[in-house]
Amino acid sequence: MSAIVPAIRPLAVNWLVAALTLAVFGHFFVLPTWVTVTFLVFAIPRLPVLARRLPTLSPARAAWLKYLYLTIVLCGTYRYYGSLLGRDPGVSLLVLLSALKLYELRSERDYTVSVLLGCFLIATVFLYSQSLGTTFYQMPLVALLVAGLIAQQDRGDVWDSLDTLKRAASLLLQAMPFVLVAFILFPRIPGPLWQLPRDARTGQTGLSDTMTPGSVLNVSRSEEVAFRVEFHGYEPAASMLYWRGPVLWRLDGDTWTQGNLSDKRETMLTGYTEPLAYTMLMEPHGTRWAFALDVPGSAPSGTRITPDVQLVSLEPIEGKVRYQLTAYPHYRIRPRQRSELTRALQLPPGLAPRASELARSWRAEGLPPQKIVERALRMFHEEEFFYTLQPRPTYGDGTDDFLFNTREGFCEHYASAFAILMRAAGVPARIVIGYQGGEHNPIGGYYVIRQQDAHAWVEVWLEEEGWQRIDPTAVVSPARIHEGIGSLLETAELPLLTLGEENRVWLRNVWKRLRLGLDALDNSWSQWVVSYGPSRQLQLLARIGLGELGTRYALFAMLAALGIVLATFVWVLSLHRRPAFAEPAQELYERFCNRLARAGVRRRASQGPLDFGRHARTRIRRYASEIEEICRLYARVRYAGHAKDLSVLRRRIKSFPRRPRRNP
Repeated sequence: MSAIVPAIRPLAVNWLVAALTLAVFGHFFVLPTWVTVTFLVFAIPRLPVLARRLPTLSPARAAWLKYLYLTIVLCGTYRYYGSLLGRDPGVSLLVLLSALKLYELRSERDYTVSVLLGCFLIATVFLYSQSLGTTFYQMPLVALLVAGLIAQQDRGDVWDSLDTLKRAASLLLQAMPFVLVAFILFPRIPGPLWQLPRDARTGQTGLSDTMTPGSVLNVSRSEEVAFRVEFHGYEPAASMLYWRGPVLWRLDGDTWTQGNLSDKRETMLTGYTEPLAYTMLMEPHGTRWAFALDVPGSAPSGTRITPDVQLVSLEPIEGKVRYQLTAYPHYRIRPRQRSELTRALQLPPGLAPRASELARSWRAEGLPPQKIVERALRMFHEEEFFYTLQPRPTYGDGTDDFLFNTREGFCEHYASAFAILMRAAGVPARIVIGYQGGEHNPIGGYYVIRQQDAHAWVEVWLEEEGWQRIDPTAVVSPARIHEGIGSLLETAELPLLTLGEENRVWLRNVWKRLRLGLDALDNSWSQWVVSYGPSRQLQLLARIGLGELGTRYALFAMLAALGIVLATFVWVLSLHRRPAFAEPAQELYERFCNRLARAGVRRRASQGPLDFGRHARTRIRRYASEIEEICRLYARVRYAGHAKDLSVLRRRIKSFPRRPRRNP
């Protein structure tokens, strides 16, 4: 393949390769490593300083190599993903084909196409993350692409990188008012305008709808944000922050599942207090369940409440979703049918024989269900059970080994064992998985619930009370419920041996405040930008006094505002249409034109400096190079803003003859 032809400016190629490379690094953690390495292997040699050393290939060989690369890319992508459709294979192909396009740079059109590919490549990063940090990372890349376009269009012989970047940044800043007006006032519609098909290789994040020993523990090792909550009114105590998710009924060996969910009827829910209002901003997790404070009192648009009081989205949650919710901290739940209680008593034959025998002995004593629950909780509290993030493995029957041998476990171990004990004793029980607690952010005034707050608890059926929440983890490790999982994680982290205890505490507090401050910024970005929908738009319009317009007239308001911004922009430019060096440059150019006029070469009013220079050098060939140089310098100073060339222009005109001779 041949090297880059001179029609493409070297500085422009540098900007293009730099922007594309940094854009690919934005995908480093979501795309396979071989995609990034392949791009670098083919893109970096396209830098002008390296391209000159590449061997020149004939057009036929270059075409064959191009088609070979294309075939390998398509086959490799299909081999890895099993498809060429979807988000991940599509982005991978875009990255790999962008490197191939660099080898086809022959003209300005090829360069412009590569810049557009770079814009698409930058945009694809937001298919994975729309955080504030991602946005700040991508903005300079757009400036690099614009700088590349400026460098390519600049016809001068010398290029200034810093000056090019300044001009690119200036253009982007001038576009910001138009972007802000369009973003704020353009009418919003519920839901996305378009949606990519889900990738077969893309798994869900966070909790699943099943529970086995260790499943919740694996999720709790992640510090990723699950959702954020802002309460309207009083804030419940930490011990009341149970965020309800999937409800598990069926036990198959060591695995709890939801079982049959065909019943669509509503549950019988009674709230004893006024509903608590709050706003939740949920992160995407690829499933249909939407977590809610136990128990949800209403279902927002696009969701429903199942018979077991689980909030479920009608569509998989693939992006950030904002819900306005209510909850009843004190409640009573009654089943619609007695068959629901029968389901909550089923146990596989032969499961946990020692635990089942213990539970049947409690029942044989004639204890009522409430006393059986108290007996089991007292056993967990008084005997040597331990709540740990690193429980010992169990052997044989997992429940019996946990209850009578290891006695070490995480929340799912205690919830599963407690539910089995209750069912064996004739008390209907089911398991609820979700999150418990959360970190309060005093800077933003909201709670952050992370994956590490994943939790599992039990609900038992009591005749007088209905379904009641019982959390055996609370009697084994009260600190987990009242102080959150963070108190246990801090004790598990490696100490900073080189620092004293006072310094370690100080550094931990500084890091915590910094992390909360950054999270508050990211939450504001998510609330007002990423999740900016119809309700947010109406809320913002009301704040600026345009609440009466509504989305119906927001389009007209946007057009009017854009007109005002454009008029203001033109007015400001008219005040500063000539920089300080433009006036003397024009005076020098007029003096130069007058000297040419004495030789009979007059400039028409419609002729620009470059056009006039081409016309004048054909009439006065003796000074053709001087004429072309002066006209080019004037165009750079007057229209491209190269003030440093003003002194050169003055010297060239001063040395130009006052009465040049015309061609014979």
